[in-house]
Amino acid sequence: METDARYATVNASPETREERSVVQAGERGLPFDIAVERGLAALAELGIEAELHDLGGEPGACRCVVSRDGRWLANGCGKGNRDAARAGAVFEALEHHLSGCTSLRAETVELRSAHEIAAGPLRGDSVASALADAGDGLMACRRYRALDDGSVVPVPVFLSCIEYPTEECEHLRREFGDTYDYTSVVRHSVNSGCASGASVTEATVHALNEIIERDAWSMMLVDVFLARRPRFSVLDPASLPDDLAALVNYAEEVAGERVALIDMTTDLGVPSVMAYVAPEPGKAAVHFGCGTSLSRRHAALRALTELLQVKALETELGEPTHDRDHLLPYPPFAAASHMDLRESLALAPRVAYTGTAAPETPAEHLDRLRNALAARDFRAYVHELHVAGNGAAVISALVPGLERFMIVHLGSLVVPGPRGMAAVRAS
Repeated sequence: METDARYATVNASPETREERSVVQAGERGLPFDIAVERGLAALAELGIEAELHDLGGEPGACRCVVSRDGRWLANGCGKGNRDAARAGAVFEALEHHLSGCTSLRAETVELRSAHEIAAGPLRGDSVASALADAGDGLMACRRYRALDDGSVVPVPVFLSCIEYPTEECEHLRREFGDTYDYTSVVRHSVNSGCASGASVTEATVHALNEIIERDAWSMMLVDVFLARRPRFSVLDPASLPDDLAALVNYAEEVAGERVALIDMTTDLGVPSVMAYVAPEPGKAAVHFGCGTSLSRRHAALRALTELLQVKALETELGEPTHDRDHLLPYPPFAAASHMDLRESLALAPRVAYTGTAAPETPAEHLDRLRNALAARDFRAYVHELHVAGNGAAVISALVPGLERFMIVHLGSLVVPGPRGMAAVRAS
């Protein structure tokens, strides 16, 4: 497929632009083709084979299927131009394989009391009250390291490993001596904050961006549907740089609907954008993408290419479905789950797009993100799930206190944590 000249700036690989050494606004340390080689080598080191499937579009999406001895292990998806999509797909497949039960070993976990966890560094997190209110018991935890002073805290495995509380991992819980009843807390399980990259630093940058993005999305849902006081704004299409404006037009052609660029940046000050297509009345929103980056341009680009990825995967695999009927007795939560923002969009202020300066290396991005969190009294913790011989890494990060209420969109009946509830009380 020939690339339309309107999208040439967006689609051009970094090696063909003036900022030759800056990849994805400085968040990646290697050109995409070399990153793909490093990711494939990390998979091969584990005896894993990878198949890449171009899903079309430019920019579009790529799917990576990984297997060992003919047995399927995981999928990964990437978005953007061909090289970016391939790199994203390979590293996401590596992440999905290693962030599940596969990476769990008895020597990497320790047992802690649930009530001890609830009273520790996680006490300001949304899961703390659920752990405190439920019965006590021993639960498997992994040791996470604070990015500021290196201190170590135990974090329950189930928070980031969705499979762990399920029947699939029952044998592991027995092996570890994990006696906890996860029935009342399993809905808090989400792999938000798991990320991979060509290095530990790069993976950590992607993990923190995802955590901040999910917090921004969560706070927007809280503001709109629980506090009933929308605070987001919409980027004025007429003010967008030419490349982003062209990409919005392309996304609208693919989606067949109007695409709104929602600025959902929070008090953390890290640009967070949602590319949103309103659903049909009575249906849940499924066509949207999110992006967070110190570069507002890259945040918008990421949101738009994620929307295009959603459309490409829908063509390949069908529209995703989630059971939300059990939320109907709780109207605000049911509304948040459906995420119909049309009424709020009509009233939201239109603001002019303004670019932001971003660092040129992953290490500088990490420093800026850590400082942005610290300025609001949040601390980031990281656990290295796997580091390959060539440095490619999969990590799990957690920032206690930042919101994960966005999982209500998947049909989980969860209550916001202290951060979200403070917004509700202030309304």
